[in-house]
Amino acid sequence: SFFKNDWGKVVKKVTMSGATNTFTINIPHSPVYCALNYDSKIGDATSHEVKVIKTLSTINYPLGKVSLQVQNVGADSSLVRVVHNYVKPDGFKNNPALHKLSDQHFWKIEGILSPGFVSKARFNYDGNKNNSGAYAYLDTLLTLVNADSVNLFYRKNAGDDWRLVVYANKFPAGPKSGFIEIDTLKLGEYSFGNVGDTNALSIEESKNYKVDAKVYPNPAKQKCSIELKENPKKQYLFTLLDVNGKMMLTKNISSKLTNLDVDQLAKGIYFIKIEDAGRLVYSQKLFLE
Repeated sequence: SFFKNDWGKVVKKVTMSGATNTFTINIPHSPVYCALNYDSKIGDATSHEVKVIKTLSTINYPLGKVSLQVQNVGADSSLVRVVHNYVKPDGFKNNPALHKLSDQHFWKIEGILSPGFVSKARFNYDGNKNNSGAYAYLDTLLTLVNADSVNLFYRKNAGDDWRLVVYANKFPAGPKSGFIEIDTLKLGEYSFGNVGDTNALSIEESKNYKVDAKVYPNPAKQKCSIELKENPKKQYLFTLLDVNGKMMLTKNISSKLTNLDVDQLAKGIYFIKIEDAGRLVYSQKLFLE
Protein backbone atom coordinates (compact mmCIF):
# COMPACT_ATOMS: atom_id res chain seq x y z
CA SER A 1 0.00 0.00 0.00
CA PHE A 2 1.43 3.36 -1.09
CA PHE A 3 -0.09 6.36 0.74
CA LYS A 4 -0.37 10.01 -0.27
CA ASN A 5 -0.46 12.93 2.18
CA ASP A 6 -4.27 12.83 2.19
CA TRP A 7 -4.12 9.08 3.08
CA GLY A 8 -5.33 8.05 -0.35
CA LYS A 9 -3.54 4.87 -1.33
CA VAL A 10 -2.67 2.63 -4.22
CA VAL A 11 -2.37 -1.09 -3.51
CA LYS A 12 -0.08 -3.28 -5.58
CA LYS A 13 0.13 -7.06 -5.30
CA VAL A 14 3.46 -8.74 -5.90
CA THR A 15 4.14 -12.48 -5.91
CA MET A 16 7.71 -13.40 -5.08
CA SER A 17 9.49 -16.74 -5.08
CA GLY A 18 12.56 -16.90 -2.87
CA ALA A 19 14.22 -14.44 -0.53
CA THR A 20 16.46 -12.59 -2.99
CA ASN A 21 14.13 -11.58 -5.83
CA THR A 22 13.52 -7.95 -6.74
CA PHE A 23 10.56 -6.25 -8.39
CA THR A 24 9.69 -2.89 -9.94
CA ILE A 25 6.23 -1.31 -9.98
CA ASN A 26 4.81 2.01 -11.14
CA ILE A 27 2.59 4.16 -8.94
CA PRO A 28 0.84 7.45 -9.83
CA HIS A 29 2.14 9.54 -6.89
CA SER A 30 5.14 10.03 -4.63
CA PRO A 31 4.29 8.10 -1.43
CA VAL A 32 4.79 9.47 2.07
CA TYR A 33 4.23 6.06 3.66
CA CYS A 34 4.47 2.49 2.37
CA ALA A 35 3.11 -0.57 4.18
CA LEU A 36 3.39 -4.29 3.57
CA ASN A 37 0.18 -6.36 3.91
CA TYR A 38 -1.62 -3.32 5.33
CA ASP A 39 -5.12 -4.82 5.41
CA SER A 40 -4.16 -8.14 7.00
CA LYS A 41 -4.24 -8.64 10.76
CA ILE A 42 -2.03 -11.70 11.22
CA GLY A 43 0.59 -13.01 8.82
CA ASP A 44 4.30 -13.42 8.18
CA ALA A 45 5.00 -14.00 11.90
CA THR A 46 3.42 -10.64 12.76
CA SER A 47 0.23 -9.25 14.21
CA HIS A 48 -0.64 -5.74 13.11
CA GLU A 49 -3.20 -3.14 13.93
CA VAL A 50 -3.93 0.37 12.66
CA LYS A 51 -5.79 3.22 14.39
CA VAL A 52 -6.89 6.70 13.31
CA ILE A 53 -6.14 8.98 16.26
CA LYS A 54 -8.24 12.14 16.63
CA THR A 55 -8.59 12.71 20.39
CA LEU A 56 -6.58 12.91 23.60
CA SER A 57 -7.07 9.43 24.99
CA THR A 58 -5.48 6.07 25.70
CA ILE A 59 -5.29 3.99 22.54
CA ASN A 60 -4.87 0.24 22.97
CA TYR A 61 -3.44 -2.07 20.33
CA PRO A 62 -4.28 -5.61 21.53
CA LEU A 63 -2.81 -7.23 18.41
CA GLY A 64 0.14 -4.83 18.32
CA LYS A 65 0.73 -5.30 22.06
CA VAL A 66 1.29 -1.58 22.66
CA SER A 67 -0.79 1.18 24.25
CA LEU A 68 -0.52 4.91 23.56
CA GLN A 69 -1.34 7.84 25.83
CA VAL A 70 -1.93 10.72 23.42
CA GLN A 71 -0.69 14.07 24.77
CA ASN A 72 -1.31 16.26 21.70
CA VAL A 73 -3.36 15.29 18.63
CA GLY A 74 -1.57 17.84 16.47
CA ALA A 75 -3.03 19.76 13.55
CA ASP A 76 -5.17 16.90 12.24
CA SER A 77 -5.78 13.17 12.61
CA SER A 78 -2.85 10.74 12.67
CA LEU A 79 -2.61 7.26 11.20
CA VAL A 80 -0.61 4.94 13.47
CA ARG A 81 0.01 1.30 12.60
CA VAL A 82 1.75 -1.05 15.06
CA VAL A 83 3.35 -4.21 13.69
CA HIS A 84 4.36 -6.72 16.34
CA ASN A 85 6.95 -9.15 14.95
CA TYR A 86 7.26 -12.60 16.51
CA VAL A 87 10.86 -13.00 15.33
CA LYS A 88 14.16 -11.57 16.52
CA PRO A 89 15.21 -8.17 15.15
CA ASP A 90 18.35 -7.47 13.16
CA GLY A 91 21.36 -7.26 15.44
CA PHE A 92 23.57 -4.30 16.32
CA LYS A 93 25.90 -2.97 13.67
CA ASN A 94 28.23 -1.76 16.44
CA ASN A 95 27.90 -2.94 20.02
CA PRO A 96 30.94 -2.19 22.19
CA ALA A 97 28.75 -1.98 25.33
CA LEU A 98 27.74 -5.63 24.84
CA HIS A 99 24.00 -5.03 24.89
CA LYS A 100 21.81 -8.01 24.00
CA LEU A 101 18.63 -7.63 21.97
CA SER A 102 15.59 -9.85 22.39
CA ASP A 103 15.63 -13.07 20.35
CA GLN A 104 11.85 -13.33 20.51
CA HIS A 105 10.04 -10.21 19.23
CA PHE A 106 10.17 -6.54 18.27
CA TRP A 107 7.86 -3.73 17.12
CA LYS A 108 7.64 -1.54 14.05
CA ILE A 109 5.66 1.71 14.37
CA GLU A 110 4.44 3.02 11.01
CA GLY A 111 2.03 5.61 9.69
CA ILE A 112 1.47 9.30 8.99
CA LEU A 113 1.75 11.61 12.00
CA SER A 114 0.03 14.96 12.01
CA PRO A 115 2.35 17.94 12.72
CA GLY A 116 2.45 18.45 16.49
CA PHE A 117 1.33 14.91 17.34
CA VAL A 118 2.81 13.76 20.68
CA SER A 119 2.11 10.50 22.46
CA LYS A 120 3.59 8.42 25.21
CA ALA A 121 3.82 4.69 24.53
CA ARG A 122 3.82 1.68 26.84
CA PHE A 123 5.67 -1.53 25.95
CA ASN A 124 4.99 -4.52 28.22
CA TYR A 125 7.60 -7.16 29.01
CA ASP A 126 6.89 -10.55 30.60
CA GLY A 127 9.32 -13.39 31.14
CA ASN A 128 6.95 -15.58 33.13
CA LYS A 129 6.39 -19.09 31.85
CA ASN A 130 2.66 -19.48 32.36
CA ASN A 131 -0.42 -19.61 30.17
CA SER A 132 -2.09 -16.49 31.55
CA GLY A 133 -1.58 -12.92 30.48
CA ALA A 134 -1.32 -11.29 27.06
CA TYR A 135 2.47 -11.01 27.20
CA ALA A 136 3.57 -14.23 28.94
CA TYR A 137 6.51 -16.12 27.42
CA LEU A 138 7.52 -13.19 25.20
CA ASP A 139 10.65 -12.21 27.12
CA THR A 140 11.89 -15.40 28.75
CA LEU A 141 15.35 -15.16 27.17
CA LEU A 142 15.98 -11.72 28.68
CA THR A 143 14.71 -12.66 32.16
CA LEU A 144 16.57 -15.86 33.04
CA VAL A 145 16.92 -14.58 36.64
CA ASN A 146 14.88 -11.35 36.72
CA ALA A 147 14.11 -8.33 34.55
CA ASP A 148 16.53 -5.88 36.17
CA SER A 149 18.56 -5.43 32.98
CA VAL A 150 15.64 -5.21 30.55
CA ASN A 151 15.54 -1.88 28.69
CA LEU A 152 14.09 -0.56 25.45
CA PHE A 153 16.07 0.10 22.27
CA TYR A 154 15.08 2.10 19.16
CA ARG A 155 16.24 2.53 15.59
CA LYS A 156 14.71 4.64 12.82
CA ASN A 157 14.95 1.91 10.17
CA ALA A 158 17.10 -1.00 9.02
CA GLY A 159 19.82 1.42 7.89
CA ASP A 160 20.10 2.83 11.41
CA ASP A 161 21.69 1.19 14.47
CA TRP A 162 19.93 0.36 17.71
CA ARG A 163 20.21 2.90 20.54
CA LEU A 164 19.09 2.75 24.13
CA VAL A 165 15.94 4.80 24.77
CA VAL A 166 17.10 7.13 27.55
CA TYR A 167 13.90 9.11 28.17
CA ALA A 168 11.85 6.22 29.49
CA ASN A 169 10.45 5.00 32.80
CA LYS A 170 10.37 1.38 33.89
CA PHE A 171 7.50 0.09 36.03
CA PRO A 172 8.06 -3.44 37.37
CA ALA A 173 4.95 -5.48 38.16
CA GLY A 174 6.93 -8.47 39.42
CA PRO A 175 10.44 -9.96 39.23
CA LYS A 176 10.05 -10.76 35.53
CA SER A 177 7.23 -8.52 34.29
CA GLY A 178 6.21 -4.89 33.95
CA PHE A 179 6.28 -2.18 31.31
CA ILE A 180 8.52 0.55 29.96
CA GLU A 181 6.89 3.88 29.10
CA ILE A 182 8.54 6.31 26.70
CA ASP A 183 7.82 10.05 26.64
CA THR A 184 7.55 10.49 22.88
CA LEU A 185 6.59 7.85 20.34
CA LYS A 186 8.53 7.98 17.07
CA LEU A 187 8.06 6.10 13.83
CA GLY A 188 10.58 3.31 13.62
CA GLU A 189 11.45 0.05 15.36
CA TYR A 190 11.58 -0.83 19.07
CA SER A 191 13.02 -3.88 20.79
CA PHE A 192 13.65 -5.00 24.34
CA GLY A 193 17.21 -5.84 25.28
CA ASN A 194 19.52 -6.33 28.22
CA VAL A 195 21.81 -3.39 28.92
CA GLY A 196 25.49 -4.18 29.22
CA ASP A 197 24.60 -7.83 28.97
CA THR A 198 27.10 -10.42 30.19
CA ASN A 199 25.10 -13.48 29.15
CA ALA A 200 27.56 -14.03 26.31
CA LEU A 201 29.72 -15.62 29.02
CA SER A 202 28.68 -19.05 30.13
CA ILE A 203 27.90 -19.68 33.82
CA GLU A 204 31.22 -21.45 34.26
CA GLU A 205 33.15 -18.63 32.59
CA SER A 206 31.36 -16.04 34.74
CA LYS A 207 32.39 -17.86 37.90
CA ASN A 208 36.01 -18.20 36.80
CA TYR A 209 36.58 -14.72 35.43
CA LYS A 210 34.17 -12.33 37.15
CA VAL A 211 35.82 -9.47 39.06
CA ASP A 212 34.35 -8.36 42.39
CA ALA A 213 34.17 -4.58 42.19
CA LYS A 214 32.07 -1.61 43.23
CA VAL A 215 31.59 1.86 41.74
CA TYR A 216 30.91 4.85 43.98
CA PRO A 217 29.37 7.32 44.24
CA ASN A 218 26.71 6.31 41.76
CA PRO A 219 25.13 8.65 40.69
CA ALA A 220 28.33 10.70 40.44
CA LYS A 221 28.93 14.38 39.76
CA GLN A 222 32.60 15.25 39.32
CA LYS A 223 34.53 12.19 40.45
CA CYS A 224 33.91 8.52 41.05
CA SER A 225 36.00 5.52 42.04
CA ILE A 226 36.25 1.88 41.04
CA GLU A 227 37.34 -0.35 43.90
CA LEU A 228 38.31 -3.97 43.39
CA LYS A 229 38.00 -6.42 46.25
CA GLU A 230 41.51 -7.69 45.67
CA ASN A 231 44.65 -6.38 44.02
CA PRO A 232 44.59 -7.52 40.39
CA LYS A 233 47.10 -10.22 39.54
CA LYS A 234 47.31 -8.76 36.05
CA GLN A 235 46.44 -5.50 34.34
CA TYR A 236 42.76 -4.95 33.43
CA LEU A 237 41.41 -2.64 30.75
CA PHE A 238 38.78 -0.15 31.92
CA THR A 239 36.42 1.51 29.41
CA LEU A 240 33.61 4.04 29.90
CA LEU A 241 31.01 4.22 27.10
CA ASP A 242 28.01 6.46 26.47
CA VAL A 243 24.55 5.10 25.61
CA ASN A 244 25.45 4.98 21.89
CA GLY A 245 28.51 2.86 22.58
CA LYS A 246 31.00 5.69 22.02
CA MET A 247 34.20 5.31 24.06
CA MET A 248 34.54 8.24 26.48
CA LEU A 249 37.36 7.10 28.78
CA THR A 250 39.82 4.21 28.80
CA LYS A 251 42.72 3.28 31.07
CA ASN A 252 44.60 0.32 32.46
CA ILE A 253 43.82 -0.84 36.00
CA SER A 254 46.64 -2.34 38.03
CA SER A 255 45.61 -1.52 41.63
CA LYS A 256 42.59 -2.00 43.90
CA LEU A 257 41.45 1.64 43.67
CA THR A 258 41.03 3.68 40.51
CA ASN A 259 39.79 7.29 40.63
CA LEU A 260 38.02 8.87 37.65
CA ASP A 261 37.43 12.53 36.77
CA VAL A 262 34.03 12.72 35.08
CA ASP A 263 33.28 16.44 35.43
CA GLN A 264 33.87 17.02 31.69
CA LEU A 265 31.20 14.52 30.68
CA ALA A 266 27.55 15.38 30.02
CA LYS A 267 24.86 14.26 32.45
CA GLY A 268 23.26 10.94 31.63
CA ILE A 269 23.78 7.19 31.62
CA TYR A 270 27.15 5.57 30.92
CA PHE A 271 28.46 2.02 30.97
CA ILE A 272 31.56 0.73 32.67
CA LYS A 273 33.42 -2.27 31.25
CA ILE A 274 36.41 -4.06 32.74
CA GLU A 275 38.14 -6.58 30.51
CA ASP A 276 40.83 -9.15 31.06
CA ALA A 277 42.68 -9.94 27.81
CA GLY A 278 39.57 -9.03 25.81
CA ARG A 279 37.20 -10.99 28.06
CA LEU A 280 34.46 -9.02 29.84
CA VAL A 281 34.83 -9.56 33.61
CA TYR A 282 32.72 -6.70 34.99
CA SER A 283 30.04 -4.30 33.72
CA GLN A 284 28.01 -1.62 35.48
CA LYS A 285 25.80 1.37 34.67
CA LEU A 286 27.10 4.75 35.85
CA PHE A 287 24.74 7.72 36.26
CA LEU A 288 26.16 11.24 36.01
CA GLU A 289 24.12 14.13 37.41
